[in-house]
Amino acid sequence: MKRLLLTLITALLMSSTTWAQEEIFKKFADHEGVTTIYISKKMLNMITDYSKSLGFFGNGNIYINNIDINNLIEKINGMQSLSCTNKNVIDEIRKTTADYFKKDDKYELLTSIKENNEQISVYMKEEKKETLYIFLSDKPDEFTFVLLKGKITREELQNSLEH
Repeated sequence: MKRLLLTLITALLMSSTTWAQEEIFKKFADHEGVTTIYISKKMLNMITDYSKSLGFFGNGNIYINNIDINNLIEKINGMQSLSCTNKNVIDEIRKTTADYFKKDDKYELLTSIKENNEQISVYMKEEKKETLYIFLSDKPDEFTFVLLKGKITREELQNSLEH
């Protein structure tokens, strides 16, 4: 009985970090000016299979901004995106995001780019079963938060970005 209880507590603690990110999406999903998207692993695989069957993109590979993401898609377990254009809500999302990173210091800042009025940041957190990547794009009139979950190493992500 003690072993079962310990196993359940461990499972809950390990999954609580994912719940924390998902709370950001739930908290703001119903606000005006907010768009949220969730794409499951199955849907990503369906998109890849469909594009290959139709011969999209020449060789059937999927490119985003000239980056071949097929090798990454196989390793992505899910993806969520939140985009906001409501300036009042943007301030609240900024505060919630900043508080989140203060509470969870296991995220590593991979890159931060400031250009004109846009701040782009990419964070990574390695967990036992998967790696979490958070991509933030912060402009005065738009805020975007993308959560990518998968078994993608930093090197694999970097190689995809370089080619």
